[in-house]
Amino acid sequence: MERFVGACAPKSRERGAAASTMPRLPRDAELETFPRASVPVVEYGKGTMRRAARNAICERELTLVANGERLVTLLCSDAALRELAYGFLYGEGIIESLSDVRSCSIDKSSMTASFDLTAPVCRPDCLTISSGFGGKMLNALAVELPRSCVDAEATCERAFAMADLTKAVGTMRSFSREYTITRGIHCSALFRRGAPLASFEDIGRHNTFDKLAGCCLLEEQDAGGTLLTTTGRISSEMVRKASRLGVSGIASLSGPTDKAIALAQGAGMLLAGYVTEASACVYAGM
Repeated sequence: MERFVGACAPKSRERGAAASTMPRLPRDAELETFPRASVPVVEYGKGTMRRAARNAICERELTLVANGERLVTLLCSDAALRELAYGFLYGEGIIESLSDVRSCSIDKSSMTASFDLTAPVCRPDCLTISSGFGGKMLNALAVELPRSCVDAEATCERAFAMADLTKAVGTMRSFSREYTITRGIHCSALFRRGAPLASFEDIGRHNTFDKLAGCCLLEEQDAGGTLLTTTGRISSEMVRKASRLGVSGIASLSGPTDKAIALAQGAGMLLAGYVTEASACVYAGM
């Protein structure tokens, strides 16, 4: 049977020449259309703050439909959607080669990839949720974030001094032993008034948020008004998880997506990216 991974390998146009082993590279047009949004930010560094503009990756929701059945919604960019859709189906074992696909249509207006497959779709009885950006969120995409209802104490907590915010990130990094050693794992921590409440590491940044939530539930601790620091990038589902936990601010070593910024603004939440022990870029909450 023809392997799917080899089906897209480009072939030489010269007669008799062996098939090229060069990988397919993005075309210039694809690079030009990769979506980014310019967003206003407040940059902090060397003890001063200034307004500026930065690019944020645009986040989209791609729904995969096979034989009329909705399979999953992936959080992604809107570049190379055909490759993403085919690759996901192959990676999940739904297709084994291109011969398993009668047709595929990509509708960018509705962000839907519809497949007509030669065989029935066999979905697993138990889903394994991935730890990456494209992970499937159970019900989260349909949940709207309410405006944060914070009391006076939480409001004071949310007015984080930038020096305290950057210090918290430094403290988190001191806890992140595996991240420091391997750079192959994520770490997230909760702080109240600069004091750490909990810190967890995991291969998925989603999992570190869930561990913090589980810890608060098990320890019967209220996370309202706290600061959440993390090594991972912030997408919309991460803001939703943080909002459900009740935190008032997120500070990350990485950057946010455009939807994450919009959600944080709507929820009245502080959102800071590219935070070091001396600088930060604030996208929402100031």
